[in-house]
Amino acid sequence: MLSRIKSGIISASPGIKYITIIMEEPLAQLYRVMNAISPIPIADWEKGCSMLRVKSFPAHQVIFNNGEVFNYILFLSKGLVRTYYIAEDGRDTTFQLSEENNFAVDYSSFITRQPSKLTCETLEDSEIVLIPYLELQRLYECSPAFTQFGKVIAEWAFIRTYDRALSLLTESAQVRYDQLVKERPSLINRIPQYYLASYLGITPQSLSRIRAGNSKK
Repeated sequence: MLSRIKSGIISASPGIKYITIIMEEPLAQLYRVMNAISPIPIADWEKGCSMLRVKSFPAHQVIFNNGEVFNYILFLSKGLVRTYYIAEDGRDTTFQLSEENNFAVDYSSFITRQPSKLTCETLEDSEIVLIPYLELQRLYECSPAFTQFGKVIAEWAFIRTYDRALSLLTESAQVRYDQLVKERPSLINRIPQYYLASYLGITPQSLSRIRAGNSKK
């Protein structure tokens, strides 16, 4: 059973044997998150670990452009990523915001292998684990644990998109902002107001009024 995950060292002690896997901290960080979502045995993790890439991106670097296929699921070890749609008139709308210990992906593009209508860009210097599509499919074929993880991630992607769409349809801007502050407080002061307003489906002026009103409470 898993007994210790600390400082990039994952240890396990099944029975009498004692196994130690030393890896980069971003990979250990991903393992902690994946194992919390759906348990991954150490032996299965060893199979998958070699397929992963850790890459550093500077702030404001585009990772995927619209018109490209999302060939990776991104796991953020540190940093911040914005996924957005660019309209014909040049205006962009924030679709997704992903911070540390979260995944970023256009899941529709990833699973259908069709070009995405979204652009994915870092907002801060970021360290990201890249999970490639083809290698992940191979893992699904040989590892029930990874198959279950893939199922859970697909459900997570659907629910997150559904909840966001429903929130934009049924909740007030005030409620959406207050919920974001409650659930993801670290984002509020890290994201330019224009991007944050776009994510909430309101104008920057409306966001300023909401913030001003909250400061008086």
